[in-house]
Amino acid sequence: MQSRRAKRFKKAVPPAQTAPKTCYFTKLPFELIADILQFTQSPRDVLALYLCNKYLRDTLLRKESDFIWRYMRLHCQPSPLPDKPSSMTEASYAALVFGGGMCGEPCEACGLPTDNMYSSFALRIRICKKPACLANIQRTMKKINMQDVSSEPAYFPIVAGSMFVTENSRCVEDLSILTLTRAGNWPQAANYVRARDWDRSVQDYLEATGLPETMEAELTERASRAQRVTALMPTFVALYHWKIAYDTAREQCKKANEEFAKAFAEKNGYAYWDLINSPSFSTIHKTKNKTLESITALDMTVLGERIDADIVKMKEQRERRQYQMDHAKAYTVVEKHYEGLRTKREMLPVPPFATFRKFRFIKTILNTPPSPAFNPSKQLKTPLAKTLIASELTAWRMDAKEKLGEVLGYGTWKAASKTRLHPVERVNARFKCQRCHHFEQRYRDDGCFNFIGACSHQCRRADGTLKNEPWSAERFVKDAKAVSAISKVLALSALRAESPESSVLFDAIGSRILCESCPGAIILQPCQVAGHSHRHDEMQVSFLSEQDASSILCHPLTAGLAQRLMGTELRAKPLRGQKVYMCRHCSQKREASTMNPAASSARSTTLSTGTGGSPEPLPQKAYIFDGLRSHLKASHGIEAVRDEDFYCSVQLDWSITKEAAS
Repeated sequence: MQSRRAKRFKKAVPPAQTAPKTCYFTKLPFELIADILQFTQSPRDVLALYLCNKYLRDTLLRKESDFIWRYMRLHCQPSPLPDKPSSMTEASYAALVFGGGMCGEPCEACGLPTDNMYSSFALRIRICKKPACLANIQRTMKKINMQDVSSEPAYFPIVAGSMFVTENSRCVEDLSILTLTRAGNWPQAANYVRARDWDRSVQDYLEATGLPETMEAELTERASRAQRVTALMPTFVALYHWKIAYDTAREQCKKANEEFAKAFAEKNGYAYWDLINSPSFSTIHKTKNKTLESITALDMTVLGERIDADIVKMKEQRERRQYQMDHAKAYTVVEKHYEGLRTKREMLPVPPFATFRKFRFIKTILNTPPSPAFNPSKQLKTPLAKTLIASELTAWRMDAKEKLGEVLGYGTWKAASKTRLHPVERVNARFKCQRCHHFEQRYRDDGCFNFIGACSHQCRRADGTLKNEPWSAERFVKDAKAVSAISKVLALSALRAESPESSVLFDAIGSRILCESCPGAIILQPCQVAGHSHRHDEMQVSFLSEQDASSILCHPLTAGLAQRLMGTELRAKPLRGQKVYMCRHCSQKREASTMNPAASSARSTTLSTGTGGSPEPLPQKAYIFDGLRSHLKASHGIEAVRDEDFYCSVQLDWSITKEAAS
């Protein structure tokens, strides 16, 4: 039997590869292929077929196929191609003229693919249509004039005569065919070579002729190159002028086809650009322009139905795209309005945006396309909109209260008195999300939510992004530890949780709450009870007098300091490195007689703040903040640092600038 490890690393069997479809064109006899190709318009079409597959390449490269290339060269539009040089085959000659444009070779200046022919066949310079590329190429060229060599060095005519140059000075000066004159043709006028090629050629010549043993071979080689240049340059010059005629005919053909397209679009009620961009017409339009053919009414008769279907599809796509853009604009306006509601205290609680946008009035705003008569931003500011949104928010809040009340165990709660708070609005109503462990910044220290926090909570994925799903009370459970701890504090302070004033009175208790479940004498503020309760299975609390609490604390509690130091503020980084943080668990100890504080009553617990009952705090080691975290974990088993766990021996200066912090 194979081991589990062997099975785990066993190579997966690759799926069976689909056999390629049969190409029936290659099944035709050679004579039929030749007859078909003779109906095409230029060697470009034969070259395209040559690039299709290996069989067609081998077939068209055979000596017996030369007549096909020759026939296409002689019947090329707008005029027959110049005779090919004897050193080239028919196929290589066709590739020289048309090959680069078909394969999308890069522009020599910018490197982007272009379907343009060579600007200079002799130097194989290909330039795209951007004027900047022509200017950049010209800066890399060197102009040489073989007609006037009197002021040049002795090597000049030898080196220049052995190098290919541009057929015409206009190749890299100006592509305008209207200003072309034959006066700039090779060899009567000055022409261009690449400056880097010229420098390298001159350097090679000087190095070779500097030694007697290599001089004769170099001169022979230069003479051979000059003969090759003299033999090929007339063909390149003729090709250059054929290219000028081809470009002229192509522009004329393109203009005629565009006029035909405009007339056809007007006759059939199409938008011109819809017709031009439709796949069916676009394909034939580009093909006809390349082959210098005119689009005819017969072509439109054949493609009429397909063009109509393409334009209908394009219109539908455009309408969908416009709807999505309008919806996105309305979505942005609604989202901005929603954020404004969240900043108004009297409007809280507000559900997450995923639920808010499901309100009937909001859905109407989102689904109505903006127009001059309907502006979403103005509609949301009308009195009617405010009334409808407030009404839907009230209905949603009532439903949320009922369902979250069931989570707390109250079922369907009703009260005749208006002075009794709903159970979910009371100070001891606390919830936890059972789907995620994310808490918004305001509730991060508590580790639980009140009613407003639960209503606005939106779950997050593992990567921190928001889950765009509607709010549901089923996600929440009762935070029993926090509810129990806060209820005990309310009982000790004789406060009624259902009283509207209970929240204010609860916060007014101050730093007088002693945690009887901690080994040390840890004093808490009311706002810290919920978060601290999660450290114990059943938190016990007691009240201290203000004098006793002050003698134990020595340094007052600072709410929110731990979260701020561990936050993302740049100013917090240098402050964390200061050695000013003290552990309250070490300084606020209980006496040995009360090592089981949970079993002791609040009145019998004896607290120690120094030797012999002295009010002076015990001597203690100072830490940097990260060192304090390590100390709390190692010595007291505390992983999440809270405000009640430490104090600062000096007041922290938060005025440090961001530049200094970074």
